[in-house]
Amino acid sequence: RARRLRLRLAGARSSQGGHAACRIGVLGGTGAETGSSPGVRLLARALWACGFDAFVRPGAPAPFAAPLFEPGRDGTGGTGTGTGPLLWLWVDAAGERLRAWEAGGRPVPDATLQALAVLAGESGEPVWLPVDASDEAERLARESGRPVTWSPSPSPPRDGVWLGCLAAAAGSALGNLHALLDGRPVPARLEAAFPIAWEHVGQVMRRLARQAGALAEPPVDGLKVRHGRGWVLVRPDADRPLVRLLVEAATLADARELLERYSAYVRAANPSATFLQEGSRPAPGEMAWHEGI
Repeated sequence: RARRLRLRLAGARSSQGGHAACRIGVLGGTGAETGSSPGVRLLARALWACGFDAFVRPGAPAPFAAPLFEPGRDGTGGTGTGTGPLLWLWVDAAGERLRAWEAGGRPVPDATLQALAVLAGESGEPVWLPVDASDEAERLARESGRPVTWSPSPSPPRDGVWLGCLAAAAGSALGNLHALLDGRPVPARLEAAFPIAWEHVGQVMRRLARQAGALAEPPVDGLKVRHGRGWVLVRPDADRPLVRLLVEAATLADARELLERYSAYVRAANPSATFLQEGSRPAPGEMAWHEGI
């Protein structure tokens, strides 16, 4: 499927010698492929099976942080003369969650990765999109004649190993993954988490659902509320006493307004809730958020 996607995006280009010359860096290794996490091993082997020159680089970046890119590095730990990778990929230990950066450290938006899951299929073939998928991915699916089925996250299109192979295929065909969404609006996204005691999570979710009323979409995973050209997704964390907010809007200003509005709703439902960005320790009462565009 990755090979077919590359040929389709490349159009009339020849595929001769394309994959073999394309280097893909996989982050999160231990220096030896056999000692890396299962997700890293799966991704590296899948990339090799697709014909890419994949290598594993030690170091595991935080899920929301760009790795340290060192110009001139050949990916083996020393300064070399080899061609740098077209793409850097990071996948979690389970092989489910993917992050991608183009050469030089430019992050690849989630909307682009979700577009890959749509483009990899044929017209008329159903596409599974997670409930937190970008509106652009849904629009692209409709334009491609593919019916959309919503599913909780993670779901088949969020398989990090599969998406990693598709990203490599599309990047080698187009020159860069951002060409996938050229001419299309890339929405602004913000997310935050509120520590809330387990026994109060249900109360918070029920109160928010009553407040959303008819604006709430049919439940799939959490509470998703539409607001014009944007939406808010509220979900309890499966493993920790947290309620997570994810907002998407046409502009960063609109996304911030939605995030602040629903942050106030969560506090009203549970006054003890504090605004927390995963991976940070803001002072009591301080607001912090992750901005991804």
